[in-house]
Amino acid sequence: MLKTKWIIGLILLSSVVLRAQQTNSPVTIQDQSIRLGKIFKLITKQTGLEFSFNSKLLNTNKQVAIDLELASVDQVLKELEQITKLKFSLVEDQIILQSNKIIQGPVENQIFTLSGFISDKASGESLIGATVYLKGTNVGTISNEFGYFAFQVPKGAHDLVYSYVGYATQEKAIQVETSRTLTLDLTAASIDLPDVIVGLPIKTKLVEKEIGRMNLNPQKMSELPEFGGESGLVKGLQTMPGIKTHSDGSAFFYVRGGEKDQNLIIIDDAPIYNPSHLFGFYSIVIPDFTKSFQVFKSDIPTYLGDRLSSIINIRTKDGNLNKWSFSGAINPLISRFALEAPIIKEKASAFLSFRTTNIRWLYENNSPRSDLGFGDFNFKYNHKINDKNRFFLTMITSGDRFTNNNSGITWGNVAATFRWNHIFGPKLFSNTTLYTGNYLYRLSIGTNKWESGIGSLSFKTDFTHYASAKLKSRFGLELQTVYINPGNLTLNTPLSIFPATQTNFSRKRLLYYQAEIELNSKTDLNLGIRMPAWESIGPLDYYSFDDNF
Repeated sequence: MLKTKWIIGLILLSSVVLRAQQTNSPVTIQDQSIRLGKIFKLITKQTGLEFSFNSKLLNTNKQVAIDLELASVDQVLKELEQITKLKFSLVEDQIILQSNKIIQGPVENQIFTLSGFISDKASGESLIGATVYLKGTNVGTISNEFGYFAFQVPKGAHDLVYSYVGYATQEKAIQVETSRTLTLDLTAASIDLPDVIVGLPIKTKLVEKEIGRMNLNPQKMSELPEFGGESGLVKGLQTMPGIKTHSDGSAFFYVRGGEKDQNLIIIDDAPIYNPSHLFGFYSIVIPDFTKSFQVFKSDIPTYLGDRLSSIINIRTKDGNLNKWSFSGAINPLISRFALEAPIIKEKASAFLSFRTTNIRWLYENNSPRSDLGFGDFNFKYNHKINDKNRFFLTMITSGDRFTNNNSGITWGNVAATFRWNHIFGPKLFSNTTLYTGNYLYRLSIGTNKWESGIGSLSFKTDFTHYASAKLKSRFGLELQTVYINPGNLTLNTPLSIFPATQTNFSRKRLLYYQAEIELNSKTDLNLGIRMPAWESIGPLDYYSFDDNF
């Protein structure tokens, strides 16, 4: 019995010693000009203690001087208090920053905002639609299309659970003393089906059903081959209810009886006017470059666009922030390659993909002067400036050609997006975008040609406000200029019977607001308003024709 007591005592003593070693790890930071945010990261790295603070209380970008050499945690806290004139305290495994002002109101009624980003641990890729909640409660949220989340939690100790399909669920103990920002990451894990699958109650399924909105996993797109073993948008859409494609050799599709021109395809907010290659046999959207794929058939959000039938909203991969990655495929018809690389590890990365055809061998003997094929080039760059600012640049080009002896048809898309994510505070997130989308079609007979095209240049700023646990709102404005070339004929010999067709210019101004309100545990209310103002920019000449045209 005495021996057992000694063993238990040694175990308890060793745990206390380990704990003391962690909290008493010496800290060495000596710099005459260093950001406060970097100081916090260095302290966390050297001691394992995390910081929790309200971003409104402290500017982490402020440059300060610090001189610590083998300092204890108590000495570190005193040094920080002298630098910031704020109160720091050690609570469990966290260093809590509090204002010197006394917080009014009962402690048990204090509510704070928990926010941050959630990403893939291996690549740094943001996870869209990841679940974050407090264990044992219904308090939680899901991350938005940029991996950002925010929700309100009561003061105290909590167990935070976060998960994503295909990733191992993680649990983290947190102490909430003030509004705080977290950076969460998940590790991919294999999923084994259990022997018995227990389904959710029917009422839960009804509550979670989003009418008119569907998601297509980009990985599943690879299992839906298009012509020649490739995969892409066209076959993916064919699997969804309410969507019907025109034919096997066409990229046109119809949603719930609407017309083909009542659908909008956007990639990182930029419109794609013709998503097909080789007369509809291939798509310009490939799984290698795609992170999320949403189809809105009804209840279209006010912030997305003006279409009657559907909106296809595609988000592209950001690129691996931690390591190089290369993939590709070569077959008798198509060659494609993709490269992800960190430019600055954990801060900036690039993703590029290239695809081209290898089908010349099919017609070279019979028609050596013919040129039939297409090509794609996609590029994405993202840069984390700091915890509150992140920039993205996306470029997409695609082109088709079907010519013989300098005669034939060519068409192609060019789209680009520059995006800035900014966190104003735990409750307010913004996304500002400058984007363009262009499409050109050319029919050539020798040096004579007929051309038509459409293009747009847009500026959009979008805000998401997490007002409370039961109210989330999204609002913004957009300015857009559109040009349309209906078709112009250029001939070697000018003919008066073919008048020049003017290019049409127009512009759109847009305001929108959308609110998601939780009325009770079983009922949500979605309301929104979208106010576009469209005008044509003249002057413009119109031609009328007689019976002989």
